[in-house]
Amino acid sequence: MKFDIKYDEKLSEISETTLSNANNTFNKIKTNYEKLKEDAAKIAHYCFEEELTKPTTIYNLIFCVELHLKYYLLIMSNINMMQIEQLGHNINDLINLSKNSINSDLFDFDTLYHLLNNFKTQKNKKLDISKYENFRYNKQKKSNNLIFRNYKITQKEKENIREVLEWLNLHI
Repeated sequence: MKFDIKYDEKLSEISETTLSNANNTFNKIKTNYEKLKEDAAKIAHYCFEEELTKPTTIYNLIFCVELHLKYYLLIMSNINMMQIEQLGHNINDLINLSKNSINSDLFDFDTLYHLLNNFKTQKNKKLDISKYENFRYNKQKKSNNLIFRNYKITQKEKENIREVLEWLNLHI
């Protein structure tokens, strides 16, 4: 079967244009994630340094972790952007996916997981970090029970926050 040479050239040109557009879009997404990650880190540092309330500080810290992990997966893995975004705010799934990605042996994601699980509720139970969006309002959806009764961050929590921020800064 013979194809018209002009048709083959046009098809090749369309393919190249499509690939170029896809690469440009992907590069813009990476750049946006990098900026978001940097801004989230600034906000988390500000909350920590200015000793804002515990719910606000921990919420912004975990949001920062989420963006760092998504950026890591975007850059260091072969995972589709849509798959990364479908995980939403599930930090546990993002950490597990990061642990299973390319070059994951360079980073100790178990340490990050352990650091995040050091935060406790008012009843001294482990926080559910994958539902951290509730921390912003200091209560679970459709509940009147507070997650944190004491709004002041303890010295132990300050050290833990500092370690999480340092881990992110060093690894991602």
